[in-house]
Amino acid sequence: MNRSYSWKDVFIRFSSRLTPTVLFMLSSPTEELQAQGHPVVEASATARAAWQDVRTAFNAGDLDGAAAAIETATLAWPTQVAYQRARAMVAARRKDVPTLLATIRLLTSLESGANIADDEAVGAMRDNAEIDSALNDLVEATSPIAASRPWRTVPDSTFYAEGIDAAADGTVYVASIRHRTVVAFDRDGRIRDLGLDRHPRMTAAYGVRTDPDGESIWVTISGGLARTKDFDESERNIAALLKVRASDGSLLGRWDLPQSDVTHVLGDLTVASDGTVYITDSDATVFILKPGSSAFETITHALFRSLQGIALHPNGRFAYVADYSHGIMRVDLDTEDVIRLPDPDGATSLGLDGIAWHEWAIVGIQNGVNPPRVSRFRLDGAGERIIASETIDRNIDIADEPTVGAILGNDFVYVANSQWNKYDDEGNRRGGTELAPTVILRLPLR
Repeated sequence: MNRSYSWKDVFIRFSSRLTPTVLFMLSSPTEELQAQGHPVVEASATARAAWQDVRTAFNAGDLDGAAAAIETATLAWPTQVAYQRARAMVAARRKDVPTLLATIRLLTSLESGANIADDEAVGAMRDNAEIDSALNDLVEATSPIAASRPWRTVPDSTFYAEGIDAAADGTVYVASIRHRTVVAFDRDGRIRDLGLDRHPRMTAAYGVRTDPDGESIWVTISGGLARTKDFDESERNIAALLKVRASDGSLLGRWDLPQSDVTHVLGDLTVASDGTVYITDSDATVFILKPGSSAFETITHALFRSLQGIALHPNGRFAYVADYSHGIMRVDLDTEDVIRLPDPDGATSLGLDGIAWHEWAIVGIQNGVNPPRVSRFRLDGAGERIIASETIDRNIDIADEPTVGAILGNDFVYVANSQWNKYDDEGNRRGGTELAPTVILRLPLR
Protein backbone atom coordinates (compact mmCIF):
# COMPACT_ATOMS: atom_id res chain seq x y z
CA MET A 1 0.00 0.00 0.00
CA ASN A 2 2.14 2.85 -1.27
CA ARG A 3 0.83 6.28 -0.42
CA SER A 4 3.72 8.06 -2.14
CA TYR A 5 2.82 7.65 -5.80
CA SER A 6 0.09 8.78 -8.13
CA TRP A 7 -1.87 5.55 -7.73
CA LYS A 8 -2.16 6.14 -4.01
CA ASP A 9 -1.69 9.87 -4.12
CA VAL A 10 -5.40 10.15 -3.54
CA PHE A 11 -5.38 11.61 -0.06
CA ILE A 12 -5.37 15.39 0.10
CA ARG A 13 -5.88 17.94 2.83
CA PHE A 14 -9.34 19.20 2.04
CA SER A 15 -9.40 22.57 3.80
CA SER A 16 -8.60 24.12 7.13
CA ARG A 17 -12.24 25.17 7.15
CA LEU A 18 -13.01 21.54 7.88
CA THR A 19 -11.33 19.72 10.73
CA PRO A 20 -7.53 19.74 10.88
CA THR A 21 -5.86 16.62 9.50
CA VAL A 22 -8.99 15.51 7.63
CA LEU A 23 -7.90 13.63 4.51
CA PHE A 24 -10.05 12.81 1.52
CA MET A 25 -9.71 10.37 -1.33
CA LEU A 26 -9.71 11.88 -4.76
CA SER A 27 -10.89 9.42 -7.38
CA SER A 28 -13.56 8.97 -9.98
CA PRO A 29 -14.77 6.61 -12.68
CA THR A 30 -13.02 6.61 -16.05
CA GLU A 31 -14.51 7.95 -19.26
CA GLU A 32 -15.77 4.52 -20.26
CA LEU A 33 -16.43 2.99 -16.85
CA GLN A 34 -18.95 0.23 -17.37
CA ALA A 35 -20.00 -3.12 -15.94
CA GLN A 36 -21.91 -5.92 -17.59
CA GLY A 37 -25.64 -5.40 -17.10
CA HIS A 38 -25.18 -1.83 -15.88
CA PRO A 39 -25.33 1.43 -17.87
CA VAL A 40 -22.16 3.18 -18.87
CA VAL A 41 -21.11 5.79 -16.36
CA GLU A 42 -20.12 8.77 -18.45
CA ALA A 43 -19.54 11.32 -15.71
CA SER A 44 -15.90 10.83 -14.77
CA ALA A 45 -14.64 14.13 -16.10
CA THR A 46 -17.57 15.87 -14.49
CA ALA A 47 -16.92 14.12 -11.18
CA ARG A 48 -13.25 15.07 -11.12
CA ALA A 49 -13.98 18.66 -12.06
CA ALA A 50 -16.73 18.82 -9.44
CA TRP A 51 -14.38 17.55 -6.74
CA GLN A 52 -11.87 20.26 -7.64
CA ASP A 53 -14.72 22.76 -7.53
CA VAL A 54 -15.55 21.64 -4.00
CA ARG A 55 -12.03 22.45 -2.84
CA THR A 56 -12.02 25.78 -4.66
CA ALA A 57 -15.36 26.78 -3.19
CA PHE A 58 -14.25 25.87 0.34
CA ASN A 59 -11.08 27.86 -0.01
CA ALA A 60 -13.22 30.82 -1.05
CA GLY A 61 -15.65 30.31 1.83
CA ASP A 62 -18.47 29.51 -0.60
CA LEU A 63 -20.47 26.80 1.17
CA ASP A 64 -23.34 26.92 -1.31
CA GLY A 65 -20.96 26.44 -4.21
CA ALA A 66 -19.24 23.59 -2.40
CA ALA A 67 -22.60 21.95 -1.73
CA ALA A 68 -23.60 22.12 -5.39
CA ALA A 69 -20.26 20.70 -6.52
CA ILE A 70 -20.26 17.84 -4.02
CA GLU A 71 -23.76 16.86 -5.12
CA THR A 72 -22.44 16.47 -8.66
CA ALA A 73 -19.53 14.35 -7.44
CA THR A 74 -21.63 12.09 -5.23
CA LEU A 75 -24.27 11.55 -7.89
CA ALA A 76 -21.56 10.49 -10.34
CA TRP A 77 -19.80 8.17 -7.88
CA PRO A 78 -22.05 7.48 -4.85
CA THR A 79 -19.96 4.74 -3.23
CA GLN A 80 -16.86 6.91 -3.01
CA VAL A 81 -16.65 7.31 0.75
CA ALA A 82 -14.45 10.40 0.55
CA TYR A 83 -17.11 12.27 -1.41
CA GLN A 84 -19.80 11.23 1.06
CA ARG A 85 -17.71 12.33 4.03
CA ALA A 86 -17.23 15.71 2.39
CA ARG A 87 -20.94 15.87 1.67
CA ALA A 88 -21.72 15.31 5.34
CA MET A 89 -19.29 18.01 6.45
CA VAL A 90 -20.62 20.50 3.94
CA ALA A 91 -24.19 19.75 4.98
CA ALA A 92 -23.35 20.21 8.67
CA ARG A 93 -21.86 23.62 8.00
CA ARG A 94 -24.95 24.63 6.07
CA LYS A 95 -27.27 23.23 8.76
CA ASP A 96 -28.80 21.05 6.04
CA VAL A 97 -30.38 18.34 8.19
CA PRO A 98 -32.00 16.23 5.41
CA THR A 99 -28.74 15.96 3.42
CA LEU A 100 -26.65 15.30 6.49
CA LEU A 101 -29.05 12.63 7.70
CA ALA A 102 -29.19 10.88 4.31
CA THR A 103 -25.39 10.94 4.02
CA ILE A 104 -24.81 9.50 7.49
CA ARG A 105 -27.26 6.71 6.71
CA LEU A 106 -25.46 5.92 3.46
CA LEU A 107 -22.11 5.84 5.24
CA THR A 108 -23.68 3.52 7.80
CA SER A 109 -24.69 1.18 4.99
CA LEU A 110 -21.12 1.34 3.65
CA GLU A 111 -19.77 0.74 7.18
CA SER A 112 -17.30 3.56 6.76
CA GLY A 113 -16.66 7.15 7.71
CA ALA A 114 -17.24 6.97 11.45
CA ASN A 115 -14.63 9.67 11.95
CA ILE A 116 -17.02 12.29 10.57
CA ALA A 117 -18.53 12.25 14.05
CA ASP A 118 -15.27 13.84 15.24
CA ASP A 119 -15.77 16.80 12.93
CA GLU A 120 -16.73 19.83 14.99
CA ALA A 121 -19.57 20.95 12.74
CA VAL A 122 -21.03 17.46 12.43
CA GLY A 123 -20.75 16.93 16.17
CA ALA A 124 -22.59 20.17 16.81
CA MET A 125 -25.57 18.76 14.90
CA ARG A 126 -26.11 16.12 17.59
CA ASP A 127 -28.58 18.56 19.12
CA ASN A 128 -30.93 17.14 16.51
CA ALA A 129 -32.26 13.82 17.83
CA GLU A 130 -32.35 12.16 14.39
CA ILE A 131 -28.77 13.20 13.63
CA ASP A 132 -27.62 12.01 17.04
CA SER A 133 -29.30 8.63 16.54
CA ALA A 134 -27.90 8.28 13.01
CA LEU A 135 -24.36 9.07 14.19
CA ASN A 136 -24.70 6.48 16.94
CA ASP A 137 -25.80 3.95 14.31
CA LEU A 138 -22.74 4.83 12.21
CA VAL A 139 -20.41 4.31 15.15
CA GLU A 140 -22.04 0.95 15.82
CA ALA A 141 -21.80 -0.08 12.16
CA THR A 142 -18.06 0.62 12.19
CA SER A 143 -17.29 -0.93 15.57
CA PRO A 144 -14.63 -3.66 15.94
CA ILE A 145 -15.17 -7.19 14.64
CA ALA A 146 -12.21 -9.03 16.10
CA ALA A 147 -12.60 -12.40 14.39
CA SER A 148 -8.86 -12.72 13.76
CA ARG A 149 -6.15 -13.53 16.26
CA PRO A 150 -2.40 -12.79 16.34
CA TRP A 151 -0.55 -15.67 14.71
CA ARG A 152 3.05 -14.61 13.99
CA THR A 153 5.14 -11.56 14.90
CA VAL A 154 8.15 -9.96 13.26
CA PRO A 155 10.04 -8.68 16.33
CA ASP A 156 11.76 -5.85 14.41
CA SER A 157 9.56 -2.79 14.93
CA THR A 158 11.06 -1.10 11.85
CA PHE A 159 10.26 -3.97 9.48
CA TYR A 160 7.62 -2.08 7.45
CA ALA A 161 5.78 -5.08 6.00
CA GLU A 162 3.83 -5.16 2.74
CA GLY A 163 3.28 -8.43 0.81
CA ILE A 164 2.63 -11.88 2.23
CA ASP A 165 2.07 -15.38 0.86
CA ALA A 166 1.64 -18.90 2.19
CA ALA A 167 3.30 -21.91 0.56
CA ALA A 168 1.71 -25.34 0.26
CA ASP A 169 3.97 -26.64 3.05
CA GLY A 170 2.71 -23.97 5.45
CA THR A 171 5.70 -21.62 5.20
CA VAL A 172 4.62 -17.99 5.20
CA TYR A 173 6.70 -15.28 3.53
CA VAL A 174 6.49 -11.57 4.39
CA ALA A 175 8.11 -8.76 2.36
CA SER A 176 9.81 -5.73 3.91
CA ILE A 177 9.64 -2.29 2.34
CA ARG A 178 12.21 -0.74 4.64
CA HIS A 179 14.78 -3.51 4.86
CA ARG A 180 14.71 -4.69 1.21
CA THR A 181 14.17 -8.32 2.08
CA VAL A 182 11.72 -11.14 2.71
CA VAL A 183 11.43 -13.19 5.87
CA ALA A 184 10.02 -16.70 6.12
CA PHE A 185 8.03 -18.19 8.99
CA ASP A 186 8.54 -21.94 9.05
CA ARG A 187 5.68 -24.16 10.18
CA ASP A 188 7.00 -24.22 13.74
CA GLY A 189 6.94 -20.41 13.85
CA ARG A 190 10.69 -19.86 13.57
CA ILE A 191 11.58 -16.82 11.50
CA ARG A 192 14.48 -16.53 9.08
CA ASP A 193 15.63 -13.63 6.94
CA LEU A 194 16.31 -14.60 3.32
CA GLY A 195 18.86 -11.77 3.16
CA LEU A 196 17.73 -10.33 -0.16
CA ASP A 197 19.30 -7.00 0.74
CA ARG A 198 22.69 -8.52 -0.18
CA HIS A 199 21.81 -8.59 -3.87
CA PRO A 200 22.86 -5.70 -6.15
CA ARG A 201 20.23 -3.09 -6.95
CA MET A 202 17.85 -4.59 -4.39
CA THR A 203 15.21 -2.06 -3.37
CA ALA A 204 11.94 -2.14 -1.43
CA ALA A 205 10.26 -5.56 -1.51
CA TYR A 206 6.55 -5.21 -2.19
CA GLY A 207 4.86 -8.42 -3.33
CA VAL A 208 5.85 -12.02 -2.66
CA ARG A 209 4.31 -15.21 -4.06
CA THR A 210 5.37 -18.83 -4.04
CA ASP A 211 6.14 -20.73 -7.22
CA PRO A 212 4.34 -24.00 -8.05
CA ASP A 213 7.69 -25.78 -7.85
CA GLY A 214 7.60 -25.34 -4.06
CA GLU A 215 11.26 -24.39 -4.03
CA SER A 216 11.25 -20.75 -5.11
CA ILE A 217 9.41 -17.49 -4.57
CA TRP A 218 8.75 -14.46 -6.73
CA VAL A 219 9.30 -10.96 -5.37
CA THR A 220 8.43 -7.57 -6.84
CA ILE A 221 10.69 -4.65 -6.00
CA SER A 222 10.36 -0.92 -6.67
CA GLY A 223 12.85 1.80 -5.84
CA GLY A 224 11.07 5.11 -5.72
CA LEU A 225 10.42 5.18 -2.01
CA ALA A 226 12.50 7.25 0.39
CA ARG A 227 11.11 5.24 3.29
CA THR A 228 13.47 2.43 2.32
CA LYS A 229 16.49 2.24 4.60
CA ASP A 230 19.60 3.88 3.11
CA PHE A 231 17.57 5.15 0.17
CA ASP A 232 19.54 6.63 -2.72
CA GLU A 233 18.11 8.74 -5.55
CA SER A 234 19.82 6.49 -8.08
CA GLU A 235 17.29 3.80 -7.14
CA ARG A 236 14.30 5.97 -7.94
CA ASN A 237 13.15 4.30 -11.16
CA ILE A 238 14.15 0.71 -10.44
CA ALA A 239 11.29 -1.76 -10.83
CA ALA A 240 11.89 -5.48 -11.22
CA LEU A 241 10.65 -9.01 -10.69
CA LEU A 242 12.93 -11.44 -8.87
CA LYS A 243 12.90 -15.22 -8.64
CA VAL A 244 14.53 -16.38 -5.43
CA ARG A 245 15.43 -19.76 -3.95
CA ALA A 246 13.18 -20.16 -0.92
CA SER A 247 15.69 -22.03 1.20
CA ASP A 248 18.48 -19.47 1.24
CA GLY A 249 17.46 -16.36 -0.72
CA SER A 250 19.79 -17.01 -3.65
CA LEU A 251 18.84 -15.06 -6.75
CA LEU A 252 17.62 -17.35 -9.54
CA GLY A 253 16.51 -14.68 -12.00
CA ARG A 254 15.80 -11.00 -12.40
CA TRP A 255 13.62 -9.16 -14.92
CA ASP A 256 13.86 -5.35 -14.89
CA LEU A 257 11.44 -2.92 -16.42
CA PRO A 258 13.28 -0.47 -18.69
CA GLN A 259 14.12 2.66 -16.72
CA SER A 260 12.15 5.71 -17.81
CA ASP A 261 10.60 8.87 -16.47
CA VAL A 262 7.61 6.80 -15.33
CA THR A 263 7.87 5.53 -11.76
CA HIS A 264 6.49 2.01 -11.84
CA VAL A 265 5.35 0.41 -8.62
CA LEU A 266 5.19 -3.34 -9.06
CA GLY A 267 2.98 -4.09 -6.09
CA ASP A 268 1.12 -7.36 -5.91
CA LEU A 269 1.47 -10.47 -8.05
CA THR A 270 0.15 -13.97 -8.51
CA VAL A 271 1.57 -17.10 -10.13
CA ALA A 272 -0.43 -19.51 -12.29
CA SER A 273 -0.04 -23.28 -12.11
CA ASP A 274 2.03 -23.22 -15.32
CA GLY A 275 4.46 -20.71 -13.80
CA THR A 276 3.16 -17.60 -15.56
CA VAL A 277 3.55 -14.54 -13.33
CA TYR A 278 0.96 -11.75 -13.35
CA ILE A 279 1.94 -8.44 -11.74
CA THR A 280 -0.05 -5.30 -11.02
CA ASP A 281 1.66 -2.00 -11.62
CA SER A 282 0.08 0.93 -9.88
CA ASP A 283 0.63 2.88 -13.07
CA ALA A 284 -2.41 1.05 -14.48
CA THR A 285 -0.77 -1.93 -16.18
CA VAL A 286 -0.80 -5.70 -15.69
CA PHE A 287 2.60 -7.16 -16.55
CA ILE A 288 2.88 -10.82 -17.57
CA LEU A 289 5.99 -12.98 -17.56
CA LYS A 290 5.56 -16.36 -19.21
CA PRO A 291 7.87 -19.30 -18.47
CA GLY A 292 11.04 -19.11 -20.54
CA SER A 293 10.41 -15.52 -21.62
CA SER A 294 12.89 -12.71 -21.13
CA ALA A 295 10.37 -9.92 -21.70
CA PHE A 296 7.08 -8.86 -20.15
CA GLU A 297 3.78 -8.79 -21.96
CA THR A 298 1.28 -6.15 -20.86
CA ILE A 299 -2.44 -5.58 -20.50
CA THR A 300 -3.81 -2.06 -20.22
CA HIS A 301 -7.39 -0.87 -20.16
CA ALA A 302 -9.39 2.34 -19.72
CA LEU A 303 -10.80 0.94 -16.48
CA PHE A 304 -7.36 0.62 -14.89
CA ARG A 305 -6.33 3.52 -12.72
CA SER A 306 -4.82 2.38 -9.42
CA LEU A 307 -4.17 -1.36 -9.54
CA GLN A 308 -3.45 -3.20 -6.29
CA GLY A 309 -4.14 -6.87 -5.51
CA ILE A 310 -4.56 -9.63 -8.07
CA ALA A 311 -6.02 -13.14 -7.80
CA LEU A 312 -6.64 -15.89 -10.35
CA HIS A 313 -9.94 -17.62 -11.03
CA PRO A 314 -9.58 -21.41 -10.60
CA ASN A 315 -10.06 -21.91 -14.34
CA GLY A 316 -6.91 -19.87 -15.02
CA ARG A 317 -8.59 -17.81 -17.71
CA PHE A 318 -9.62 -14.88 -15.57
CA ALA A 319 -7.69 -12.63 -13.21
CA TYR A 320 -9.38 -10.39 -10.70
CA VAL A 321 -7.65 -7.12 -9.95
CA ALA A 322 -8.45 -4.63 -7.22
CA ASP A 323 -8.37 -1.07 -8.44
CA TYR A 324 -8.15 1.30 -5.48
CA SER A 325 -10.27 3.92 -7.23
CA HIS A 326 -12.65 1.80 -9.31
CA GLY A 327 -13.29 -1.46 -7.46
CA ILE A 328 -12.91 -5.06 -8.61
CA MET A 329 -12.17 -5.82 -12.25
CA ARG A 330 -12.24 -9.15 -14.05
CA VAL A 331 -9.63 -9.52 -16.77
CA ASP A 332 -10.04 -12.14 -19.48
CA LEU A 333 -6.45 -13.25 -19.97
CA ASP A 334 -7.24 -14.72 -23.39
CA THR A 335 -9.05 -11.77 -24.94
CA GLU A 336 -7.85 -8.98 -22.62
CA ASP A 337 -11.46 -7.90 -22.14
CA VAL A 338 -12.08 -6.20 -18.80
CA ILE A 339 -15.31 -5.73 -16.90
CA ARG A 340 -15.99 -4.03 -13.61
CA LEU A 341 -17.91 -6.11 -11.09
CA PRO A 342 -20.83 -3.93 -9.96
CA ASP A 343 -21.20 -3.43 -6.22
CA PRO A 344 -24.31 -4.70 -4.45
CA ASP A 345 -26.66 -2.04 -3.13
CA GLY A 346 -25.31 -0.40 0.01
CA ALA A 347 -21.78 -1.75 -0.43
CA THR A 348 -18.50 -0.62 -1.94
CA SER A 349 -15.46 -2.43 -3.34
CA LEU A 350 -13.38 0.74 -3.55
CA GLY A 351 -10.22 1.05 -1.49
CA LEU A 352 -9.17 -2.61 -1.82
CA ASP A 353 -5.50 -3.46 -1.47
CA GLY A 354 -4.43 -7.13 -1.39
CA ILE A 355 -6.99 -9.74 -2.49
CA ALA A 356 -7.23 -13.55 -2.58
CA TRP A 357 -9.61 -16.10 -4.09
CA HIS A 358 -11.41 -18.45 -1.68
CA GLU A 359 -14.45 -20.64 -2.34
CA TRP A 360 -16.04 -18.52 -5.05
CA ALA A 361 -15.39 -15.29 -3.22
CA ILE A 362 -12.78 -12.56 -3.22
CA VAL A 363 -11.36 -11.85 0.21
CA GLY A 364 -9.50 -8.59 0.50
CA ILE A 365 -7.95 -5.94 2.69
CA GLN A 366 -10.06 -2.81 2.33
CA ASN A 367 -7.81 -0.13 3.77
CA GLY A 368 -9.25 2.71 1.68
CA VAL A 369 -12.24 2.97 4.00
CA ASN A 370 -12.32 4.08 7.62
CA PRO A 371 -11.85 2.02 9.67
CA PRO A 372 -9.92 -0.53 7.57
CA ARG A 373 -11.32 -4.05 7.35
CA VAL A 374 -11.22 -7.46 5.74
CA SER A 375 -14.13 -7.85 3.32
CA ARG A 376 -15.50 -10.85 1.47
CA PHE A 377 -17.19 -10.40 -1.89
CA ARG A 378 -19.18 -13.46 -2.98
CA LEU A 379 -19.52 -13.91 -6.74
CA ASP A 380 -22.20 -15.34 -8.97
CA GLY A 381 -21.69 -18.58 -10.90
CA ALA A 382 -20.25 -16.77 -13.90
CA GLY A 383 -17.79 -14.89 -11.72
CA GLU A 384 -18.80 -11.54 -13.15
CA ARG A 385 -21.03 -10.06 -10.46
CA ILE A 386 -20.79 -9.53 -6.72
CA ILE A 387 -23.88 -11.02 -5.16
CA ALA A 388 -23.04 -10.28 -1.53
CA SER A 389 -20.52 -8.27 0.45
CA GLU A 390 -19.66 -8.67 4.11
CA THR A 391 -17.14 -7.37 6.60
CA ILE A 392 -15.50 -10.40 8.20
CA ASP A 393 -12.81 -8.73 10.28
CA ARG A 394 -12.27 -5.24 11.63
CA ASN A 395 -9.63 -5.82 14.27
CA ILE A 396 -9.08 -2.12 14.89
CA ASP A 397 -6.87 -2.36 17.97
CA ILE A 398 -4.28 -4.42 16.08
CA ALA A 399 -4.91 -3.95 12.37
CA ASP A 400 -4.59 -0.20 12.05
CA GLU A 401 -2.73 -0.35 8.71
CA PRO A 402 -3.42 -3.73 7.05
CA THR A 403 -2.11 -4.33 3.54
CA VAL A 404 -2.03 -7.80 1.97
CA GLY A 405 -3.25 -11.27 2.91
CA ALA A 406 -2.99 -14.86 1.72
CA ILE A 407 -4.92 -18.09 2.02
CA LEU A 408 -3.47 -20.61 4.48
CA GLY A 409 -5.66 -23.70 4.47
CA ASN A 410 -9.10 -22.28 5.16
CA ASP A 411 -7.76 -19.24 6.95
CA PHE A 412 -6.70 -15.80 5.78
CA VAL A 413 -3.38 -14.55 7.15
CA TYR A 414 -2.62 -10.89 6.72
CA VAL A 415 -0.28 -8.05 7.64
CA ALA A 416 -2.00 -6.04 10.38
CA ASN A 417 0.22 -3.04 11.04
CA SER A 418 2.29 -2.16 8.02
CA GLN A 419 3.62 1.26 9.19
CA TRP A 420 2.72 3.17 6.00
CA ASN A 421 1.46 6.18 7.92
CA LYS A 422 4.36 6.17 10.36
CA TYR A 423 6.76 7.72 7.81
CA ASP A 424 6.51 10.76 5.58
CA ASP A 425 7.42 10.86 1.90
CA GLU A 426 11.00 11.82 2.74
CA GLY A 427 11.43 8.70 4.84
CA ASN A 428 11.26 10.47 8.20
CA ARG A 429 9.24 9.21 11.14
CA ARG A 430 6.10 11.24 11.63
CA GLY A 431 5.89 13.03 14.95
CA GLY A 432 3.81 11.37 17.63
CA THR A 433 3.91 7.93 16.02
CA GLU A 434 5.02 4.76 17.73
CA LEU A 435 6.45 1.67 16.10
CA ALA A 436 5.57 -1.83 17.20
CA PRO A 437 6.52 -5.34 16.10
CA THR A 438 4.72 -6.38 12.92
CA VAL A 439 1.78 -8.66 13.64
CA ILE A 440 0.39 -11.28 11.26
CA LEU A 441 -3.26 -12.01 11.99
CA ARG A 442 -4.98 -15.29 11.18
CA LEU A 443 -8.68 -15.16 10.27
CA PRO A 444 -10.83 -18.31 9.90
CA LEU A 445 -12.85 -18.21 6.69
CA ARG A 446 -15.26 -20.99 7.65
